[in-house]
Amino acid sequence: IRIMRIPVNLPYQINSPYGKERDFWIDGVHIHDIHDGIDFANIGNKDRKVFPVLPGVVVTAEWHHTTGYYVIIKHDSVGYSKYCHLKPMHVKVGDEVDVTDCIGEYALVGKTTGLHVHVSVYNFNWAHFDFSSWLDENYTRELDT
Repeated sequence: IRIMRIPVNLPYQINSPYGKERDFWIDGVHIHDIHDGIDFANIGNKDRKVFPVLPGVVVTAEWHHTTGYYVIIKHDSVGYSKYCHLKPMHVKVGDEVDVTDCIGEYALVGKTTGLHVHVSVYNFNWAHFDFSSWLDENYTRELDT
C-alpha cells in the first residue's frame, strides 16, 4: 500500500472528488466530463500552501489559461502528479522536492469553480487514477507538527 501526503495543511476539505461527473462551460464551450483529480482546500482558506504528495523532480512549471500556473512532478514510485491553480509557484523545472517543500499556493487563477488546488496523479503511461485511498491524514499531521 502506498502512502501519500495530503497536498494542503490540515484541517482540509475536498471540494470535488475524483470521478465526479461534471457539467461546466469554458470559453463558451459546454463540457461534460469526469473529474480527473481531487480538489483540495484548507478549511478557512487562510493557509493556501501546496505540497507534493510524494518526493520527486519538477518536470513542468508553467502557465495555461485553463489551469492557471501548474506544476507537474515526476515520482519514481508512481508516475506523475499535477497541481493546478497555483499563484505564486515556488519551484522551477529540475527542482527536487520532498513532501515538506511548498511548491506554491493555490489561488483563483485559470478556469476554476472556487478556491482550491486541483491535484491529479498519473501512472507512467499518463493514465490518471483515483489516489484517494493512498492519502494518509496521520502522515500529513506528523509532517505538519
